[in-house]
This record gives sequence, structure tokens and C-alpha cells, in this order.
Amino acid sequence: MATYRVPSALSTPPAALSARTGSCTFVQAAVAACLAQILPNAADLARGSTGPEHVHQLRVGLRRLRTVLREMVELNADLDPGWEAPLADVFRALGAQRDRDVLAGPTAAALAAAGSPFTPQPPRQPAGPSPGELVHSEAFQRTLLALIAFTTHPAPTPAFDGSPVTALRDRLDRLHRRLVKDTKRFATMSTAQQHRMRKRLKRFRYLAEFAAPLFRPKRAKRYLAALKPAQDCLGARNDEATALALLRDLAQAEPRAWFAVGWLTARQAASVPAAKQVLKQAAKARPFWRGKPAPR
Repeated sequence: MATYRVPSALSTPPAALSARTGSCTFVQAAVAACLAQILPNAADLARGSTGPEHVHQLRVGLRRLRTVLREMVELNADLDPGWEAPLADVFRALGAQRDRDVLAGPTAAALAAAGSPFTPQPPRQPAGPSPGELVHSEAFQRTLLALIAFTTHPAPTPAFDGSPVTALRDRLDRLHRRLVKDTKRFATMSTAQQHRMRKRLKRFRYLAEFAAPLFRPKRAKRYLAALKPAQDCLGARNDEATALALLRDLAQAEPRAWFAVGWLTARQAASVPAAKQVLKQAAKARPFWRGKPAPR
């Protein structure tokens, strides 16, 4: 079976965009960049692939696309709020598949290296559509077709008068302030609150990646490099927290799984200082969007 290898670096609109780009064109380019990541991975899943990387990359593309729908709604009048629900449904359903993949892969390997007497197996596939069936669904396919059409048909009237720079600055400032606030109270947050913080950080980073071509490239690159360790750290903590919840349930029937429960519980506590450090570094990074737009 042929496979597509879509790098996660497909994360910004084409660099040819500038501060003089109209808002409608900018949003179309952002959606096109998301589809460049979504469509090949969805196609492989539709053909029967169950590869963890296809599931992961499709979810990343969908999250980026949902960031566009949420944060750029005023920039293009043709963005349809009805697109969100089918995208979110597939995203959440694929999340259960990814949790199983992480438990059977990286988490199982880490536990084996730690001397676990039990190799965890993911819970049985829950009843419901497979990844291939999810991307084949009529609602999802209709939404993809509408999004493809959106990227090729000019909007009849702009929803925003002027460059997207002003609107994006406001949104990035808001998310940056929230990052600073969340960083200060990270250690006292519940697991659910930390998970919500991680989702906000993802949305922040994706929006910053979309905005980066409009500003000075070196400053944007430095800022995004400061965000990545924080996102990676919170992602690893979330994966372990998810595995911990699954293994707690498993341990009720398999006593050997309590080793894994204890080990993961200790890991969650031990990783808090490292998470606080990378979050502080991200919060202190110099926002690139407060500088002058890139000259073109």
C-alpha cells in the first residue's frame, strides 16, 4: 500500500504572504496549508491504513484548521461555522485511537525499560467506526469539499477592512497574556486544567505559525522555538496522564499493572519542575508580532 509522508513542518501559509496581503487571501492560504496536511493522511486512513503517524498527523492538521475557524473568523466572511462540528467529531474519535497507540507504543516501551513486570496492552477497540470509516463519513467529506472550494473561490466581500496584521496581533496578545497567567499557577492546577492549558498553548502556537510570514522571520523563528519545548513537555505529561487513567482501570483486574500506576504517578509529580521551567522560558520570549511587519 502506498503511503504519504507529510512532515509536521507544514505549519504556515506560504512565505510569499506579506503584511499587504488581504485578509480574505490570508485566510484562504491558511486553510490551504491545513488541507495540505489533512488530505494525504485522511486518504491513507480511508484506504485502510491504521498507522499511528497518519492518525497523529491528521489530528494535528484538524487542530490547526479548527484554530483558523476559531481565531480568524472575522477576517473572511466565507468561513462557515458549520464546518466546525464535523471536524471536531472526527478529531475526538481519532483521539481515542491515538491514546491506544501511545499506550501500546511509547508508554509500554518506557515501562519495560523501567522494569515493569507487565506490558500494558491498550483496551479493546470500542464499538464505533474505524479511522477509515470516520474519514469516509458523509459529513466529513462534504466539509472537506467545501473547504477545498473555499481556498479556490475569492470571497465576494472582505469581512475585515485592512491587513490581517492588526487582528492577529490582538489575538496573539490575548493568548500570550493567558500563557503568562497560566504559567504562574501551573503547579497548583488540576490535571484537567493542565490539559486545557495545553490545548490553549497548541492553539497559540499554531496561530503564531500562521502569522509568522507577516513579520520579521528571525524574530518569529526565535519565538516559535521558545514555545516548542513547552508544548512538547505538556504533550508528554498529557500522554502519561492518559495512560495512567487507562492503567488504573486495568489494574482492577490485573494486579501487575499497579507497578505502572505507581511509576506513572511518580513521573507526573517529578516532571512538574521541568514543565514550569520551559513554560517560564516561553512566557518570557519576546513576542515577534509587536515588531514591524516584514517588508515586502
